[in-house]
Amino acid sequence: MKKSKFKLSIFIFGGLLAAGSLGTVFADCHSGSSSSGVMSSSSATSASGQEGSEGSEVEENVQASLPAAEAWADSVMSKLTLRQRIAQLFIPRWDFNRGVISSAVMRRHVVEDGVGGFLLGKGSIAEYADAINQAQKQAGVPLLVTLDGEWGLNMRVPDSPRFPKNIALGAIQDPSLLEEYGREVARECKLLGIQVDFAPVLDVNSNPDNPVIGYRSFGEDPERVAKAGAAFCKGMEGEGVMAVGKHFPGHGDTSVDSHKALPSVDHSIATLESVDFLPFVEAAKAGMSGVMVGHLRVPALDKGGTPASLSKAVTTDVLQKKLGFDGLIFTDALAMKGAATTNENNCISAFKAGADILLNSASPSKDIQAMVDAVNAGAVDRKEIDRRCRKLLVYKYNLGLANRQTIKKEGLASKIANAQTRGLLDRLAKASVTVVRNNNGLLPLGNLSERNVAVVCLGAPTTCEFVSVCKKYSPASVYSVTNAASVVNAIAGAKKADVVIVGVFNADAVTKDAYIQLVKASRAFVPVFFVNPFKMQRFSGLSIAPTLVAAYDDTKELQSAAAQAVFGGIGVDGRFPVNIKGVASLGEGVVLKKKD
Repeated sequence: MKKSKFKLSIFIFGGLLAAGSLGTVFADCHSGSSSSGVMSSSSATSASGQEGSEGSEVEENVQASLPAAEAWADSVMSKLTLRQRIAQLFIPRWDFNRGVISSAVMRRHVVEDGVGGFLLGKGSIAEYADAINQAQKQAGVPLLVTLDGEWGLNMRVPDSPRFPKNIALGAIQDPSLLEEYGREVARECKLLGIQVDFAPVLDVNSNPDNPVIGYRSFGEDPERVAKAGAAFCKGMEGEGVMAVGKHFPGHGDTSVDSHKALPSVDHSIATLESVDFLPFVEAAKAGMSGVMVGHLRVPALDKGGTPASLSKAVTTDVLQKKLGFDGLIFTDALAMKGAATTNENNCISAFKAGADILLNSASPSKDIQAMVDAVNAGAVDRKEIDRRCRKLLVYKYNLGLANRQTIKKEGLASKIANAQTRGLLDRLAKASVTVVRNNNGLLPLGNLSERNVAVVCLGAPTTCEFVSVCKKYSPASVYSVTNAASVVNAIAGAKKADVVIVGVFNADAVTKDAYIQLVKASRAFVPVFFVNPFKMQRFSGLSIAPTLVAAYDDTKELQSAAAQAVFGGIGVDGRFPVNIKGVASLGEGVVLKKKD
């Protein structure tokens, strides 16, 4: 742990301190597991992983920080009415319309309701900066700014650095790269005034037909998902941004999208503990201080079928009591159909279940009033409102919100995407590329002076990065297939070549048909897929392809890394992160050394 006053004063176990606690998140298991398979408690000193004088310094600074955070929280609380305390627990979503957030909506939520924070939809760096500055200026209590950034800012801010999707990162064998990635995402978030990222996705994608998780997951192996997620959280939290793992208790084995309906996870308790819970447990031990509870029916945990986000049996009894999590608990978006209720406002249901933060409810102003009415009617405990509001305020203090700062727009884009960022993008890409099979020893390509090489891009132009890098190694003939008319020329070129390298950039009908024809026309064939593994299964014959390369995504860096891998410009050690019938098995991958 770096000896930064900020980090030492607000972190323990690597995680942000919760109100009235020493920040224990999922009781650490240095002393081993209990008989039920969940973690047992140990002391804060041992759980922090610190020993000797540095551990003492951490503990001493933690103790010193608590009174300051609590004093600030109490001073804020003393000025808030019941309605304002309830409103602190609401985080609405605001979407840009022609580059701006509605001033009326912002004023209603921030000034009139006094919400605790907000989530922004898709917008540019400049638009984000303007909206965040404007909202914070209007707020009586500093606002918690949140991001739904599963692969960094770029998921919502298109002019920011584009990192690979999680499924590509799940192929990486070195967790330290994922930790560095977490630090970088945190750095970018802080530059833009964001304190919380709803990431990482900790769902173990064990169902290849999952319509909503898929490439958002690190993969199918619980231990690998846990290692990747924990490393990311350690990096992010270590830089002072809250990581919120999702979607507890695990959305990986579903066949229904919870945005549209209520999915069911029919796992046994044993499977939930060994598969679904594991990434959350490990990420929390690494410092993750937030968890998002999903809209999921889990009969093994709640026999009544109540969505996990609205279920006390899941949110309180399992997440908080059984697993010992005492960080901030967020609902998934309550406007989603998977959270629909008939007898009670779903915000009231989620609060009773144990949620601290009510995210993106259907009608925030009305929902806040419904909570007020429920407290006045005795249906919701006033003491719990106060406790959770205070808990949130302590987190706000620890995230630096007691000292408001204006985001400076000048040069902001270049600060976000700097040389450090570009270097990390390159390293992540090189570590992700996977040579799934090399049965004929074709890779890395050699004897280039004696071989006629053709490069065909299916769904991308010949000006793409993949072609540019390939041509640095070989004076290859290049072809692009973007429609049916362009297939003929590519097939003719393939027949003349000794080796055909095919970059696959989409899975549409033209691409799939051209792929089959190219396989038949080629003497030696190297397919390189720039689509996620779930789309790869739409191509026939991959399970018996002697040579197969997976790059998982089409970022510029992955295109470059894949080309380098084919020609031996880099070493390769990626591993396929999922089981895909007809494509590859979990863990497949060949280690190739860089050519001398």
